[in-house]
Amino acid sequence: MKKIVIASIQMDIKTGNMDLNLRTAQGFIEKALKHKPQIVTLPEMFATGFDYPYIKDIAKDSFNELISFLINSSYRYGCYIVGGSIPEMSDGKLYNTSFVSSPDRKIIGYQRKIHPFTVTEEDKYFTGGDKLNVIPCPLAKLGIVICYDIRFPETARTLTLKGAEIIICPAHFPTPREHHWEILLKSRAIENQVFVIGNNRVGGKKTRYFGKSLIVDPYGEIVGEMDDKEGVLVEKIDIERIEQVRSSMPVLLERKPEAYK
Repeated sequence: MKKIVIASIQMDIKTGNMDLNLRTAQGFIEKALKHKPQIVTLPEMFATGFDYPYIKDIAKDSFNELISFLINSSYRYGCYIVGGSIPEMSDGKLYNTSFVSSPDRKIIGYQRKIHPFTVTEEDKYFTGGDKLNVIPCPLAKLGIVICYDIRFPETARTLTLKGAEIIICPAHFPTPREHHWEILLKSRAIENQVFVIGNNRVGGKKTRYFGKSLIVDPYGEIVGEMDDKEGVLVEKIDIERIEQVRSSMPVLLERKPEAYK
């Protein structure tokens, strides 16, 4: 068996208060330590929220601090951290990017959000990424789809075909779309026969966020689930479950891509 302990941090993100958000994230990571997590996940824009008036300045001025938080936390706590997402400036463009840090103080991979959410005008500030990356974590191959990306089945399927075993979705999913959230996460797990982790935030003022972070297994069963409060979801998953499900229902082997054009 190839079992992995995963901790998913569900937190209320205070827009514009990076110091408080980092303290909150650190506190929940420390709370999870009694379970000896090997992978810790955080929500989308966990440190800043979508602080649009200042988001470019944050990306320019605080990017190194945020990366240092991730790599130092991984080193200190001895786990891989999927850093939700943070604002990243590159070649004059702003991206919504998830970085993965390792216990040896390295960034082992990243994923830029492919689809900025046009409904909230995220696309007026952020440029969408143009590539889906599988991150070679020694524990399991990771794929990341950020919030709105989960609505596009091509993202999870592409990552699966590239070898992803766990697909992680850091999110800012608001009320009243809770039923979409659960169905989308389950669907991506079932159709790709991979583990899917949905890591949502809670709280908010004008817009409320329902939380309900989930861990779904390759058969679509919910392994662990949270409510609408801050906290930590910790579960042990068995990567060998992927092969068991695929052997009993070989949909990936029986694909006919020539007919899908």
